[in-house]
Amino acid sequence: MLDIFSSFHIDWKILIAQVVNFAIVVFVLWFFALKPLSRKMQERSDRIEGSLKQAEEIEKKFKESEEIRQEQMTQTKKEAQEIIQKAKEAAQKEGLLMIDESKAEARKVIAQAQSQIAKEKEKALQEIRAEVADLVVSIAEKILQEKLDKEKDKEIIQRAIKSVKL
Repeated sequence: MLDIFSSFHIDWKILIAQVVNFAIVVFVLWFFALKPLSRKMQERSDRIEGSLKQAEEIEKKFKESEEIRQEQMTQTKKEAQEIIQKAKEAAQKEGLLMIDESKAEARKVIAQAQSQIAKEKEKALQEIRAEVADLVVSIAEKILQEKLDKEKDKEIIQRAIKSVKL
């Protein structure tokens, strides 16, 4: 093997020194560069994985909250429809009540008007009766004052009857 070293002009002492130097350089590079660099890369990988997991969790929570929001919106719409329906029903009931009250008030007013008309009619009839009585008395006075013949009596009675009919 020495022949091989001598034929290629390799000095084994230098070769061992170069191997030792190479080992020292590798050890220094590994200890000061590769190890911290791989540690930093591992930390970044862990951080990225953590961020990705957090992003997935946030996405999942967002979807869940969106579903909850949709359910709440649906529930709110249903409640609003129920409230609107109840309000419509209450308005219809109130409208019917108002109509019934108006009809009752109208009946009351009509009854009062009919009562008033009946009173006025009775009053008018009494006034007419009084006038007829006065007319009869005045006719009787005229007839008695004029004691005339039978034809005159008939004529006066006919006139009195005609005036009473009006």
